[in-house]
Amino acid sequence: MSSETSWSIPDSESAVLTIYIDSTGGSQNQDIVLFKGDEFFIYKVSLGRIDSGSHSIAVYFNGDKSTLGAHYIYLEKCYIIPVPLSDQNYDIYRFSPILYGRNLISDDESNHTDTPLLLWHEVEYDGVNKWIVYSMIWSNEDGGTSSIDLMSRWGRTTDIEWIYRVKVDPGGNVLQEYFQGPGHSTSIFQGNRINDHPVLKTVTINNMVSDEGVSNYKFFLSPERGKHEIHSREILMDEDPWTYEIMALEMIAEGKYESPADPFSLAVSDARNYLYLEFNTQMVGSGLRLTFATKLGNEAYWYYSDHDNSSVAAVNAAGWRRSTLELPPETALEDLDSLKIMGSASGSFSITFEELSKVF
Repeated sequence: MSSETSWSIPDSESAVLTIYIDSTGGSQNQDIVLFKGDEFFIYKVSLGRIDSGSHSIAVYFNGDKSTLGAHYIYLEKCYIIPVPLSDQNYDIYRFSPILYGRNLISDDESNHTDTPLLLWHEVEYDGVNKWIVYSMIWSNEDGGTSSIDLMSRWGRTTDIEWIYRVKVDPGGNVLQEYFQGPGHSTSIFQGNRINDHPVLKTVTINNMVSDEGVSNYKFFLSPERGKHEIHSREILMDEDPWTYEIMALEMIAEGKYESPADPFSLAVSDARNYLYLEFNTQMVGSGLRLTFATKLGNEAYWYYSDHDNSSVAAVNAAGWRRSTLELPPETALEDLDSLKIMGSASGSFSITFEELSKVF
């Protein structure tokens, strides 16, 4: 699908497609926000459980939910892929969450800011039972962590959070279920369902969710994507690089990039000006800070992930993580001379740097 919109242009960020199943008088199935604008793009969503028999699916350009600059949607093709009961991934689709968009700033936030981009799942076994964990990538994080802190500590300005986890037995019965609520709390899910799909809503400026409430935008993304265990969560963005594009376009639309770029200022610049690192560590201590610095050619000065400023958030936990270092525009990898890795803490500490897996 495509439209004449652009995620970087205020008031023309997206068109919205609304889907109904079995007549427009029935329950709305979901909305699809076309964040890729005039570029033909495959939007992967779920329809949920549909009983055997004859059904109709209606799709509409929803002018009321689209931004002002949107006037049409071009739908080239549509494929419906059934997931039978015999499919080994059936439970992953069966329990995938439905998410209502945020409406804290305005009723139409989801058509231009912090919109859900990608849902994925992870499966963890507990004896014969299994946990299915669902996580979401949003296009931005409007609150909670500043852009400079996001780039230094997480290596991106998207928001990534787990939103729902469910424990099921071999018979597919739900044993436990939780969602990530305000304050990053792990809360027992007691909300509504559509068939077996839990209904959630984004309720905070940093995209925590609740099992109560609805809004004008209803998302039902496909949970088909899984995550590699030996990488950070951002590997999903690497595998779908269009997420970096939408991340950057939203920063442009919201005027969050400084211009001209200055790698020595604390302001964030174009995402293409950064060196991205993925690494794995073991860390022990309190008040931990893991930072990086690099030098270009024969230059005497260093470029720091935290801009050599302790007020900027740094990586502070072990495991697979990301960070970035802002460099002058047009810097290439071959311009790098050396990489420095630094650790500090409020008391005694140890950091074991096990692997630097990606540099780009």
